Amino acid sequence: MTLGDALKNAAQQFAAAGLDTPQLDARLLLQYATGQTHTDLILNKNNTIAAQHLAAFESYVARRLQHEPVARIIGHKEFWGLDFALNAHTLVPRPESELVVECVIATAAHNNKPFHILDIGTGSGCLLLACLHEVPHAHGVGVDISPEALTMAQHNAQQLYLEDRAQFIQADILEIGAIAAAIHSQKFEIIISNPPYIPQADIAALEREVQHYDPMRALDGGVDGLDFYRAIIQQTHMLLKPKGVFIMEFGVGQSHDLLQMVNAAQFVDIVIKNDLSGMPRVIYATKV
Repeated sequence: MTLGDALKNAAQQFAAAGLDTPQLDARLLLQYATGQTHTDLILNKNNTIAAQHLAAFESYVARRLQHEPVARIIGHKEFWGLDFALNAHTLVPRPESELVVECVIATAAHNNKPFHILDIGTGSGCLLLACLHEVPHAHGVGVDISPEALTMAQHNAQQLYLEDRAQFIQADILEIGAIAAAIHSQKFEIIISNPPYIPQADIAALEREVQHYDPMRALDGGVDGLDFYRAIIQQTHMLLKPKGVFIMEFGVGQSHDLLQMVNAAQFVDIVIKNDLSGMPRVIYATKV
């Protein structure tokens, strides 16, 4: 079988299974199986695929047909133009989360002095590390309850040569005061977070790629999906410097409740920002 035939056959199977991006999925998996680049596959499409590469590719195709995400199969995902390694304890970074990074960059543009960012629920570290990559005078701390996620975040920091400006600490977000204790009451100019926000009753209806392969701890936001927001907002006054800002991603239909919570916590200059699809996605607020 040639490389071109292997690619065509896999894409046809993915299309028949109703997968959204059959050609792209097939190409990424074939690149992973063979170690070749996209250009290599085009130039060598008539070359016979090596037996060991074909066996590996067919195993990846079978996994994808079970709706395992490509990023889970190959163990990494691009976010903000950077490559992030993943494991079973980290979410797959999603494009809409890049809006958080955009907000940090815009905020940092008004501050040329060294400053610090706290990322609550850091996972793979993608949000924090993307921010540090774009803002050379920033340092950051990522907090997560999962030691396995923190190990991956530290690995990603090293791969991106950001380990000197990034620190990762274990703490339970839901325990009020736990983060402050873990970071010895350090205060920050910016707090960012993409916490679990799926209401428990909605988890069973999630697409299979998410429900079966994303870590449940990173999805379950409690009965109404807002448990982590309540805990984070209560802690931000302890963690933010005066005039510091927090920037949090949220889910569909949650903007109204979040606005009420943030207003009640006496933050100012509150803004809801929409993602590229026009959906409310990020809340931005300033400490008095």
